[in-house]
Amino acid sequence: MSRFKFSYNEKQDILYVYDNSKEAKFSSDSQGLFIIDFDKVNKPVGIEILDASKAVYGLNKKLLKSIEDANMQSMTKGNIISILLTLKSKGCAAVSASIPIAVQQQIKT
Repeated sequence: MSRFKFSYNEKQDILYVYDNSKEAKFSSDSQGLFIIDFDKVNKPVGIEILDASKAVYGLNKKLLKSIEDANMQSMTKGNIISILLTLKSKGCAAVSASIPIAVQQQIKT
């Protein structure tokens, strides 16, 4: 079983994928579309994607509604975070989306 959990709100079109084994200590908003959660050592442990079906190429509401499993990997260089999301849904091949995000402001939680 994946340590990553996920939720999708179809009405608001918000996807949230997070590492269930880590605690978020702060969040950073990028471009009003992505909110990244970080742990105490500044490692990304979650991502919330607003307008998910429009913000990420390859995602649509049908796929998002039927997600069965999710995985997230990240790489950070300077203020750029590259997040690789892999989503598995019912009756479809896994979809991977690479999301480069420039982090500009930090929001304390």
